[in-house]
Amino acid sequence: MDRASGARHPGARRGGDRQLGARVARARPRSARLGAARRTRVRQPGGRRAAVHPRVAPPDLLHAELPRRGARSRLARRGRALPRSFSVARAAAGTRPRARGPGCRNGVTTQATFPLIQHRRVIGLSFAAMRSARRGIGSDIAGSRPYRPGDDIDMIDWAASARLSIARGTDEFIVREHYAEEAPRVVVFCDRRPAMAATREPLPWLDKARVLDVAAKLISDSAVAARSFIGYLDLGSEGEEVWRPPRTQGDLGHLIDGRPFRATRDNLERGLEQLVQQRRDIPAGSFLFMLSDFLVPPGRVAWMRATSRRWDIVPVVIQDPIWDASFPDVSGLVVPVVDPETGQVARVRLSKKETAELRAVNESRLAELRATFRSMGLDAVEIASDAPADMLGAFLAWADRRQYTRGRKW
Repeated sequence: MDRASGARHPGARRGGDRQLGARVARARPRSARLGAARRTRVRQPGGRRAAVHPRVAPPDLLHAELPRRGARSRLARRGRALPRSFSVARAAAGTRPRARGPGCRNGVTTQATFPLIQHRRVIGLSFAAMRSARRGIGSDIAGSRPYRPGDDIDMIDWAASARLSIARGTDEFIVREHYAEEAPRVVVFCDRRPAMAATREPLPWLDKARVLDVAAKLISDSAVAARSFIGYLDLGSEGEEVWRPPRTQGDLGHLIDGRPFRATRDNLERGLEQLVQQRRDIPAGSFLFMLSDFLVPPGRVAWMRATSRRWDIVPVVIQDPIWDASFPDVSGLVVPVVDPETGQVARVRLSKKETAELRAVNESRLAELRATFRSMGLDAVEIASDAPADMLGAFLAWADRRQYTRGRKW
């Protein structure tokens, strides 16, 4: 081929190497002839963190302009900054603070939630975030086994299969199994004896009825946030019993509001016996929150039958730190005493010896109750204030203890 007489490229410079058909590297054009157009050149960062393409809009979830250091976010307008420790705990628990209003106390509403930390693997609802006792789709490895015809090819561990094949000199396939991620069922059992409603406002002591309602709604919101089915039980007087099996994710607001306090003294023991019969609705690994002051606790036989079902029983102890967990020094004073069942008021005068005996009885009763929970492997939540912030803190502390002691002996 005569390269000297060939036609020249119309955009080429003068010189023999710019002729068509030349095979030297310098004769090739700079722009691509085939395929997509060349990408836009990236401009220099100019002091920013990374280079960006020109004429590219910011993402939808980001501001078009950067706020100054310490400026408040335009998406979440808050009144005043919270302490960093509370913000970290709230972010870990998934809490959602709301503005102050008539139903808000201490800046915290029942919309706040706490994480449900299980004691053992659950058997519950699919497509959640808790490790199940069954095999399925999840991130927690259960073990490995040889491949069987019919197994999903995506379950094959190719690296382990290659190592085993090289060691044995044959084609071997290893399947890696995972624990499924499910959500447990949650049951709230409320003690509605008349004594639970004897210290209502405006009395300066612990309002157990308010604690019962707020704590039950807090547990309900946390269960819904974990995509769990929520159930409810309270044994009022004859004909007023309420039992909703955990078959739906609806909250408990309409079941709790306005419920009477007319249950018998042994309602906790009778309630446990009733729940033991509900094997289908309450499988192993389900959460059972028992809300009571436990001044009349169930017998040891009832506790053993309930724990044999492999439930995650969480006693929520609601006791006044002055009158229930201890007893004040009121010797020489006339103290009004109310019978919660009849409502009759009697005035008594206690001596110093009698107040000391009552204090010792109350403290020993609480110590015995804690020892019973410890022997049964139960981790209780103790609530001594009717402020929603203090209740949330008690449940968050319970979750922290569960997270720290997971996998250990109680």
